[in-house]
Amino acid sequence: MDRDIKRLIGVVVIGGVIFLLTRPKGLFKASSIKAKNLAQPKVAEASNKDYENSIIAIKAMRAAITAGEPAAVLEDINREILADYNIKVYQDTTSKKLYTCNRTGQEIAREK
Repeated sequence: MDRDIKRLIGVVVIGGVIFLLTRPKGLFKASSIKAKNLAQPKVAEASNKDYENSIIAIKAMRAAITAGEPAAVLEDINREILADYNIKVYQDTTSKKLYTCNRTGQEIAREK
């Protein structure tokens, strides 16, 4: 190996050791955000009419999804629901279940 390559490897190794010794604690921990610092969001009680409209919206979206409608049609349906009922339908990324929220972001109903 050349002298320059050996020097470069030495600098990288020494830099890595210095970084590991001086890094902030918890930099590489997955749970760096403590659960005790987080509070559950306050959810206002939805009216009965909003809940009924949410159930209708969830059923309509689920029917469109099972019918194999393209994403553009699903967006149009969601836009119409938002204009008519002030409710938007979302899909949970982990469980693929549908849920509805009002314009302020408060959850109204969730698919079981």
